[in-house]
Amino acid sequence: MILVIDGYNVIHRARIMLSEPLERQREELIRLAAGFRQKKNVEAVIFFDSNTHAEFLDRPDHPLVKVIFAQNESADDAIVHWVSAHKNAGEIEVATDDKSLRSRSKHWGAKSISVEELMHRFRPESFTKPSNNSRAEESGNEKPTNNYYISQQINKTLPWGK
Repeated sequence: MILVIDGYNVIHRARIMLSEPLERQREELIRLAAGFRQKKNVEAVIFFDSNTHAEFLDRPDHPLVKVIFAQNESADDAIVHWVSAHKNAGEIEVATDDKSLRSRSKHWGAKSISVEELMHRFRPESFTKPSNNSRAEESGNEKPTNNYYISQQINKTLPWGK
């Protein structure tokens, strides 16, 4: 399987280290993807838009994660082109909450997963799936399961989050 990640969509939707500079947020996403790749032996490719971040284009890939800064097109378009050119797009999972990108990737045979599912895969020990018991949630008896709560819990485990 090949995990293709819509970088900025994941950073913003999962609220990864929002108080940190953008470079630090990217590095954290790359670190999470590398850890997942080591555990699951899954190829990981992260796409970022580069129109305003040209200073990072010459940065070498992480040894475990392919990092692509889209040039002359959006990261979404670069992902679709990459998927469409792949010989076996059925091996690809695109991680994004962007409905258009999910639809365009599926057109070429790729599967898609939500940012919430991706974060669950990256950090299952600190992730609580939403329950189907809406009454318990309404009464306040359940822990919040939104991405903000999850990111706060993850950040507390990091050295700079204490």
